[in-house]
Amino acid sequence: MEKDFERYGDNFQQKSKYIRYNLPRHMLNWGKKPETYKIYSNAIKQIKLPEPKFDPSIKFWNIIKNRHSTRSFSMEPLTMMDLSLFLFGMSGLNRIFPQYAFRTVPSAGGYILSKFTL
Repeated sequence: MEKDFERYGDNFQQKSKYIRYNLPRHMLNWGKKPETYKIYSNAIKQIKLPEPKFDPSIKFWNIIKNRHSTRSFSMEPLTMMDLSLFLFGMSGLNRIFPQYAFRTVPSAGGYILSKFTL
């Protein structure tokens, strides 16, 4: 039983993987593939954020254990680094390849939610 449990993820990937020209009921039309990233050509302003710098002393499981919601907010604006880290955590690109990239969060099949900061 333990061996089956250890291979559960691998089994799922093998049974659900995409095999070109072997899709039920339809074919993918690669000619109609949407652009990889949405470009806002009429953006009011673009702000170049610094690359996020992660504190190496913070342990992942401590973050998970201590995570909580709060309804108390400061009137102090975020620093550019805090904003960069915040947005990176919401959907930053963490593995970039020539034709595609992976984000920090699952995308539910490629649907990326837009993020707006106020």
